[in-house]
Amino acid sequence: MDNKIKITRITEGCFLQKGFDNGPFKGCFNAKCGEDQKGDACCRYGCDVDKESYDLMMINREIVEAAIGQPLSLAFKGRWFGTSKEEYLGGEAIRSRTRKEDGFCVFHSKNSKGCTLVKLVLDRGISKRIIPTICRIYPLAYHNNKLGTYDEILKVPIEKGCNCISEENKTTESLFIGQKNEIEDIFEIKLKETKKKVKINSFNNNR
Repeated sequence: MDNKIKITRITEGCFLQKGFDNGPFKGCFNAKCGEDQKGDACCRYGCDVDKESYDLMMINREIVEAAIGQPLSLAFKGRWFGTSKEEYLGGEAIRSRTRKEDGFCVFHSKNSKGCTLVKLVLDRGISKRIIPTICRIYPLAYHNNKLGTYDEILKVPIEKGCNCISEENKTTESLFIGQKNEIEDIFEIKLKETKKKVKINSFNNNR
């Protein structure tokens, strides 16, 4: 898919913050994050679902509905928002609902940890773009063509106990390097700052 979100600025935090121990999905899955240390803390708010992710869910509707245990027509709330492909894959987004019984996103696994969409990607070979962008790159975030860490961009702390900030995390890779596959797929990076371009070149050479 050629559709990508443009990034013209990258914060230092992307290069200074540690990445996940075992990649973005495995590292996150094993984290004891949140105040209760039960994990999946970032799944407790719902998420902005890119139009492209939404379309892929609809293409795979029967599989997704079986996984979440409800019709997709009940999985979203509010109106579509966003005005261009520079904000969301597909040009706009819609918010996912959370479950009344436990407060988790409707796409969170009911009987286990993790996201049902991630599991469908891993188990059924569906495109990664069915996973909303903000979920794929957490704890990175972006706004107005700027990529940075969650706390830098959204001014909200990274979830307590997240693997990337855990003292037990032994990785030497930064978030930017650890998330390189997701970054390459989602973003078109064209920077103006020379200092950052050097780091980007180093990133490209390590692919």
